[in-house]
Amino acid sequence: MITRIEIDGYKSFDDFALDLSPFTVLVGANASGKSNLLEAVDLLGRLIREPTGQTLVDHARRGGPKELFRRGPDGTPVGVMRIAAHVLVHGDLGYCHLRVEARVTYVDPPDPLRVDTEVLNVHDHYAGDPDWAPPVPPRLYPDETGQLHCIEMPVQDAAYRRELAGATSNWRILEPSPKAMRVVSSTYDAAPLAEDGKNLGAVLGRIARDPERWYDFRADTVALLPDLVDITVEANAEWGQWDVWLQHRHEHRVTPGAASAGTLRVLALLAAAHDPAHEGVLLIEEPENGLHPTRVPQLLSRLKGRTSDPATLTAGDGRQILITTHSPVALAAALEDAPDSVVFLDTVTRFGDGHPPRRLSRARRVAESGERGTFVTPSKCGSISIPWGGTRVGRRYLSLALLTEGASDQWFLVPLVDRLIAELALEAPVGFDYSGVVAGECFTVAQRDLVAREVTDLLRYFDIVMVHHDHNERGKVDAVRERFPDDAHRIVALVPVRETEAWMLADPEAVREAAPTRDGAWELPYDVEKVADPKSLLKAALGGRRDAERDFGRLGQTVALDALNKVPAYRRWTAELREAMERLRFL
Repeated sequence: MITRIEIDGYKSFDDFALDLSPFTVLVGANASGKSNLLEAVDLLGRLIREPTGQTLVDHARRGGPKELFRRGPDGTPVGVMRIAAHVLVHGDLGYCHLRVEARVTYVDPPDPLRVDTEVLNVHDHYAGDPDWAPPVPPRLYPDETGQLHCIEMPVQDAAYRRELAGATSNWRILEPSPKAMRVVSSTYDAAPLAEDGKNLGAVLGRIARDPERWYDFRADTVALLPDLVDITVEANAEWGQWDVWLQHRHEHRVTPGAASAGTLRVLALLAAAHDPAHEGVLLIEEPENGLHPTRVPQLLSRLKGRTSDPATLTAGDGRQILITTHSPVALAAALEDAPDSVVFLDTVTRFGDGHPPRRLSRARRVAESGERGTFVTPSKCGSISIPWGGTRVGRRYLSLALLTEGASDQWFLVPLVDRLIAELALEAPVGFDYSGVVAGECFTVAQRDLVAREVTDLLRYFDIVMVHHDHNERGKVDAVRERFPDDAHRIVALVPVRETEAWMLADPEAVREAAPTRDGAWELPYDVEKVADPKSLLKAALGGRRDAERDFGRLGQTVALDALNKVPAYRRWTAELREAMERLRFL
């Protein structure tokens, strides 16, 4: 079992660390790093067994070996990629908590990549760290010293290496393919379920030989596929293969060749989780695929029920399951059944450290409270695409919220805020992570009590809350601040003299780019905040055929910040934001 994973320099990960539970659900939007994390675990297991550059050539997923290395803004690969894990391994002397690490040094082709591996005892790795405590249950420790059996053994000199190789061979990704699962399996096949499920019949035959396990497997299957009333697995001695028959209610029995893809996928996932000969770590992408949404909670519950509790392990490596999903149904089920097992992944922009800004994956735990920026609440986690509130390793996370008068203000201001933060980050003495400003659910034109309630909620989760009002109505922002005297320094006023549309007019080149078909008969004023009706002027500048959301968003991405700096109200806003970040020690 893996109790902790650390990744640095691999794809979207930089100085990443995450403690894992026996059943872990990784949720997040597309491209947040979920698949990368599973693939890193799979690759580490292979490198521990075969520490050569050829291993990366043979087993790199979604690209060649060179594409595994995280790249800087200029496209240059990092010099070293590191993947490490804390692994609970069972051997002749009992359980040992090992730290395994693989380091891959980048070399330009055709020279082979250089791979170095290291096996240490977890206790030895953290020797001298007063904040470290053994993360596995005390029952696994043999005496009052809190040491594992092999603490004094030279694990670097091969102690537990055989057991470690066996354990890592059972770290495997499952991506069952209907075509592969319809193929018959040899009765000589003793391997775990293949990644594509091609030996499903052999695994079912292995489970069927144990009446108690077979009963449990069938119970789980019927709970998910209630019309499947019977499964028969027979060894065909003449052909040396397993014959599998599926009996649906009121139908003739069929072979897997005639079964639906969804049925075969459920059988494969449950078979891997029940396999008596192969425990280890199952890595499953989107297990809900092919299953009716009403059955998804049962699937997660049944998979979780097959995992091992380290507190009750007496032998073997135990079974651990890591799954990824961006299904709201799967997320809701996991939050209800095992909220501590849910990890939220998204991407942030990292500023500072003497490096250009870069996009990285991060993980946060689901919790009701904690330090701002380190957690996601169950209620907010339901909207997977919104980065609220994990695990952080020695780095601060800046979280910003924005309340605007209306939706059209958000279209322009959200990308503008993110660009401004990138500019201010150049002044940061120490780097910080930032995943983008979050627009609040309430508009500031609502009743004051509703706005105050929204600000109360946002101040709980965000470092800074920006409140927008048009027409120079700073008094409304001051009224909000008066309600929060202890947090007034975290409330920033964003108040154009007239309307937000005036700021969109500040850069003639950006406006011309947004309206390339215009004939240039209109002219932009020098002082945009003196325009009596900026909405009308912007409409004329963009033309009647425009898409406001697209155009406002484009202007937010392209308007020159130097041009905006000539606008007094913009300068006041940036000064307030800078002051707030300074007081919070981000600048």
